[in-house]
Amino acid sequence: MQKTGEDPRDPRSVWNEIFHKEKKPKIGRDGKEKKQADPEKVEGLGDEAFWVGMQIGSTLYVLKNETVINISTGGPGDPAAKREKLKALAAVVLRSL
Repeated sequence: MQKTGEDPRDPRSVWNEIFHKEKKPKIGRDGKEKKQADPEKVEGLGDEAFWVGMQIGSTLYVLKNETVINISTGGPGDPAAKREKLKALAAVVLRSL
């Protein structure tokens, strides 16, 4: 069963395209290169996990078997504390897979 918005391709293929492909610079409307947040590898979650921290919000992506989960947060607060909370939440979700 495929839910709306899901990519019909193999989850690992999509994961590899997102996190293991050479990134090309993105160019903004003004013709200048836009700064992108580099994914930061997170150890100890699933088969592989990455944290993408941005100015407005951050997302934790986790691959476990053939399942990808992402958990996002936004708003003010300490980014390190948010990251730890999302890691704890992801661990709970992973136990239910």
